[in-house]
Amino acid sequence: MQIDNALIEIRGGHEIPILDGSAKRIFDLLAQVGRVDQGEPRRFFRVLKKVEFRKGPVSITISPSDDFAVSFTLELPHYGQQRWDGIVTPNGFASEITFARTYGLLKQILVPLILGKMRLVPLLRGASLNNAVVIAGRGVLNRHGLRCPDEFVRHRVLDLVGDMMLAGAPLIGKVEAVCTGHIHNRTLLTQLFNTPDAWREEFLE
Repeated sequence: MQIDNALIEIRGGHEIPILDGSAKRIFDLLAQVGRVDQGEPRRFFRVLKKVEFRKGPVSITISPSDDFAVSFTLELPHYGQQRWDGIVTPNGFASEITFARTYGLLKQILVPLILGKMRLVPLLRGASLNNAVVIAGRGVLNRHGLRCPDEFVRHRVLDLVGDMMLAGAPLIGKVEAVCTGHIHNRTLLTQLFNTPDAWREEFLE
């Protein structure tokens, strides 16, 4: 959303509320409030050379580009390969990414879900079909199905964009990811900033 300075207050918990499992409601509320131009150059990190992380079937790289661009490839049982490519802009992010909900495979989340509901472990205690897509075989358990056929990869792009903002300023570079999660995305950032000649700080109007 190109918001550089904001104060966020969270009451009643240690996490941002999951809402419906997507970013759309928060995005829409911020859009309603609007932004104020502070009359100062924006701070960026420009990628100068390719940096990569690989572990088994998982890989993620960041390389020089004129924009912040993402290419994400995801493989899911029964759903095959899903892919999303694009330059991340406020308008494109709003229309193509924010609505995509988090998801999980029923066979992987069933035991943690039961244990969490029983309050035996602090996992998935608030999980429901109202805030996540649950994949069961070749379909989903959610009454109204998917919001688009490739909602899964779009949510991974949402995760990736958020993780890249942990850099502390927007990146100018292209991220290419295959089946990554939060830990892989953060590992790439660590490797980038541990490679001094792979990036530089810039201030742009």
